[in-house]
Amino acid sequence: MRKTIGIKENNAKISVIWVISILFIAANLRAPITSIGPLISLIRDDTGINNAVAGMVTTTFCGRFFYAKESFGTV
Repeated sequence: MRKTIGIKENNAKISVIWVISILFIAANLRAPITSIGPLISLIRDDTGINNAVAGMVTTTFCGRFFYAKESFGTV
């Protein structure tokens, strides 16, 4: 009985570590996804592209993250 309690405590610690790790990864991935929106006017002015192309840039940029998620599957 005592051994089972130790295993459950160890599993709880591992679960907490996983949750913290996922939160740190999510915080680090948020900036690249959300940073292109405020910068799109600067990108559009510097490169000389029109609004339609600028929209495609934001779509493909965010779409890459979705595609990567779908490629790796769910854990």
